[in-house]
Amino acid sequence: MRWHPTMYIYKVGPQQLVLSCPSIDSNSLGSLLSPPHTHPTMSANLRYLLVFFCVLLTVGADTFPAYNVKPREATPDGCLELAGALFGPDDYKITMHNGRYIALACDGRKRVECDTISGGVFGTDNCDSPDPADGAPNDIPTEEEAIKMGMELLTSLHMLPEEEGGVVIEPASTSNTFLAHEYEFGEGNYVRDDWKIDITVNLKVSIVVGDNTFMLTGGGGKFLVTYGSCGKPIVFQALWREICGEKMEEIPSREQAISEYIASLGPLGPNATVEAKLGYQSEPFGVCQEVMHPVWILEGEVVANGQKVPVRPQNSRYAASDNQITRRDSGTGSLPREAHWPAPRSNDDDDNCKLEVGMEYLGEPYGLGLASENAAGFRSGVMHTAPIGNVTYEKSNALVWGSDWTTDNKTYVESADLVWYTGHANSNGWMVTVPDTGAPTMARYTSFNQSGNGLGEQDLEWLIIAACGPHQDEAFENGAGSVFDRWRGIFHGLHIMFAYGSASSDSAEEGAKFMRYAQEGNSLIDAWFRAAKEVQPPGVVVTAMWADGARDDHLPGYGSVSEDSSSAPQEMWFMWTTT
Repeated sequence: MRWHPTMYIYKVGPQQLVLSCPSIDSNSLGSLLSPPHTHPTMSANLRYLLVFFCVLLTVGADTFPAYNVKPREATPDGCLELAGALFGPDDYKITMHNGRYIALACDGRKRVECDTISGGVFGTDNCDSPDPADGAPNDIPTEEEAIKMGMELLTSLHMLPEEEGGVVIEPASTSNTFLAHEYEFGEGNYVRDDWKIDITVNLKVSIVVGDNTFMLTGGGGKFLVTYGSCGKPIVFQALWREICGEKMEEIPSREQAISEYIASLGPLGPNATVEAKLGYQSEPFGVCQEVMHPVWILEGEVVANGQKVPVRPQNSRYAASDNQITRRDSGTGSLPREAHWPAPRSNDDDDNCKLEVGMEYLGEPYGLGLASENAAGFRSGVMHTAPIGNVTYEKSNALVWGSDWTTDNKTYVESADLVWYTGHANSNGWMVTVPDTGAPTMARYTSFNQSGNGLGEQDLEWLIIAACGPHQDEAFENGAGSVFDRWRGIFHGLHIMFAYGSASSDSAEEGAKFMRYAQEGNSLIDAWFRAAKEVQPPGVVVTAMWADGARDDHLPGYGSVSEDSSSAPQEMWFMWTTT
């Protein structure tokens, strides 16, 4: 037997006792207690007690503080004041919807939401939204200018938490939203141009316990200010719940967490490589949270049909349910439908205002503990677009067959307007199963091409892949190759493919948020990007690829939809940013 080096922090009255367990095996346990290893002032009983703690805790449970939290207060007057401070004076009107105060300019282009449930703030100014065809916008601030403006804005709005009691604000960083445009120049020759369309100042909160700093996961604890042309703020996102108390909480050891997660991977477990790091769960916008729990963040990779595939990172949830009251953004509560889901703008009984949806997902048997809840939220959103929304088919786990996407696609994915998938993916495709055996395999980009196997030839217009890919690209990941080279062939009538370009965390709210924001009149791409920014931890790459003029596609009945095409696209576009 061997015990691994670990540090444990315990609360003893107002003080913290830090125990650092050395790396020992069973043969050296006795020597650890011998006089040469004894501090001259340490009693024998205390020596035995410390070693007992180290051994017990390394093979058992760990104890860390859990924090009582409360949301930032949201008021209608405060929301109106915030709208003016962010986007300038305007004729704002205040409304209340689904627990959010919403300050909306008369033309609808400026919008600030103050959430009473989570205390989060979201704002956007679409007065000067760039047209992709116009190319790179002018006068985007430099990194230094953006950080200076962003810090001044956040400070003036009193949004940032006090750095005390273990709360640390990490140094500001920046990221960009990029747009790539590809067109054919001569047969088989493609030209690509990339440019940035904004700059975002990112701040995140970490928790310090003893000598260790722990990241937040779950979507909360982030502050983002995005600047467009001429240094104008165009997107604002802030969410922090004030810490108002703490208590010690026991969670399994790292080894136990990894072991349990590998077991949950089912057929993927035997070849899995899994790492675990400790963090704190900070729930996203729209979710009530009373306790911020320590969690193990589990990530790694598995092997499917000979290919290495990153697993969608999981956050362990070991705390007792009575410690946290959660109201998720799934629309499944007791309030009437109108309180949760906006009505469609058009109820026309024609095919152009109907939405037929297919759903495929890998869940708990494949290590995705939140996939079923994610699916339930998405399904609820689809059904609440009624009378135009309908789930035409739904398949999960061993029934997510690779043939649904290829030889039998006319029966499955091509029978729907929108197909939603969540599971595991890499840059080459997403995980599916072999019919009859349920063995994991991959739906690879090589299965799709423009000579007859592309998607969109029948009904499919929009495809969501909520996984760890497959939109990795050489622009942000070395060695990934061109995303266009891999995925242009899937577009044969398909309008938009939504995905990620990096590992993305399993989420309970992702599907519901996408549907909600699309039903509030946002374009599908804007709804996808906002949902991802709210539920994913910092640094995840969220993406969309579209053909020709599909950038501003909306849900049917909620806005414009571009024309269908049964041929290969003339132009391809790819947009990405980080959460």
